[in-house]
Amino acid sequence: MKRLYKLILGVLVAILLFSLSACSGSSRPEAVSPTPEVIEPTPEPTPEEEQVVDDRGFPGSHITDIRMGLASFGLEEASIKSAPEEAKAVFAYSSGTSYTHPLLNVMYDYQLSADEDFELISGSIGIESQYTLSNDEFVELAQMYLGYAATVPYDTSDTTATKEWVQDNIPSAAEEACECMVGDAVFTLSGTENNGTYGAFWLDIKAK
Repeated sequence: MKRLYKLILGVLVAILLFSLSACSGSSRPEAVSPTPEVIEPTPEPTPEEEQVVDDRGFPGSHITDIRMGLASFGLEEASIKSAPEEAKAVFAYSSGTSYTHPLLNVMYDYQLSADEDFELISGSIGIESQYTLSNDEFVELAQMYLGYAATVPYDTSDTTATKEWVQDNIPSAAEEACECMVGDAVFTLSGTENNGTYGAFWLDIKAK
């Protein structure tokens, strides 16, 4: 009898231990996946609009363009110099040079000024005779040199029309200066005459 009682008690203990083990296993919390971190893409920086530092010059021009072109007539490409303190209210940079052709006895020169953006504010381009050439020969040289200077590029330029205007008016400019407005620039042509012989012609360019 005691033996049967021990057997029954053993079975009950075994059943109880099994039940506790099953409950313990089923109550384990399930692993929770961590919420992924959302990283927003950094927006691309928008390019800043080009800002005009100085609006004294005529838009689209550059002091280097005309210097490089006039070098083909024998003038060295002059350096660009900062304006002295007392002149900065008028211009920021300047460049100028001259050259005398040894065979033609003709002097070519230019003086240019520019703003902080290196845009052209004004220019004076000249050709001067030593009175060794005929009027026709000197006029032809002036038409080539000043006609080329008139093709200085800028946003509102009309290089063909301006060049033709300069070449057509060079002879008469020795008697009376003339002016032409093309877009943002004003061109003035003038010259000198001595006893019927042309001495010099100048083309002045300035912002309107």
